[in-house]
Amino acid sequence: MKKRIWSVILVVLSCLALLAGCGGNDQNPSDMLQAGSDSYADGKEEVEYELPGNSAKMLQELIDSYSAMRKQPEPIEEDEAQVIIDQTDEDDQLDTTGNDTIGSDEDLEKILAWMMDETKTTAQYTLVNGYTFDFDIYLKVLDRAMRKDSIDGICVRTYGMASSGNSGTLVLEYDLPVSELVRIKQETRQLVKDALSELNLKGKSDLEIIVAVNDYLCDNNEYPPQDLSKYPGVLEGYSPQSHTAYGLFREHSAVCEGYARACELLLNEYGVDCINIWGDTPGGGHAWNMVKYDGAWYHMDACWNDGGGDREQFLLVSDDYMEQSRVWDTAEYPVSAKNSYQW
Repeated sequence: MKKRIWSVILVVLSCLALLAGCGGNDQNPSDMLQAGSDSYADGKEEVEYELPGNSAKMLQELIDSYSAMRKQPEPIEEDEAQVIIDQTDEDDQLDTTGNDTIGSDEDLEKILAWMMDETKTTAQYTLVNGYTFDFDIYLKVLDRAMRKDSIDGICVRTYGMASSGNSGTLVLEYDLPVSELVRIKQETRQLVKDALSELNLKGKSDLEIIVAVNDYLCDNNEYPPQDLSKYPGVLEGYSPQSHTAYGLFREHSAVCEGYARACELLLNEYGVDCINIWGDTPGGGHAWNMVKYDGAWYHMDACWNDGGGDREQFLLVSDDYMEQSRVWDTAEYPVSAKNSYQW
């Protein structure tokens, strides 16, 4: 029932945002968010973690200020894809000789992951076993591949294909020049090693590691400014690097997606299972993590922990708790522990 209540609240919030522009709304979104916080699900209770000031106001500020995940890659028409294919140098073509068959979504994901791993623009394929895919499947599989790899699955801007019969060519374009993207990815691997050395958490418990990584991300990153006039030419208010772990490790300036990717890289290096989650808040797209602790999955949002004043506010919390502020495709991710961790 509580899940339904919050789902309705999210829909109402979206409607209110539209009505506000027409002068037809006299309700405050914070009041609607307070209605959700008054119906806290099992797990942490409001009395257990009192937020500074008004909880609904803080939640609204987090949604407004720390929910700037990049938009999904955009599709391009086949004629445009063909132009890119014709103009692509051999060095930017993925050599799929002997490994070009696609007979399932999993096969498509492997080739797309391979393209991103090698930072290639085009890859030839052959469909087998009666398999076909459209742009909706293409995007879903591409999203999945991008989420799984926090170093290689970054900065994809557009996707497309040109096909004839059962054969064709996949196309990916990036927000950065390929040479620059390759450099960033190579440097990120070294930056992860440097961060692991600085953290020096060998021999620590999983819980100690999770808390230390959360604190490290909060201490070493500043959410980038949103004033576009000060940063001409940046992507939708933020540089492409701000959506990467590189932005956090090297530039110490990353949005939610940068926090999530850096978190996944560090925790997995320590043997703590961690995955990236992409979803939506009433204020827009958002990224965070799920981590496995003591045999159960929990949510972890280092970005909002950094912006909310309480670093444990979104650390090891349940699905029910997170559903108060966001939605995501639950079928794509593990089910969390029933209750949030009690600090």
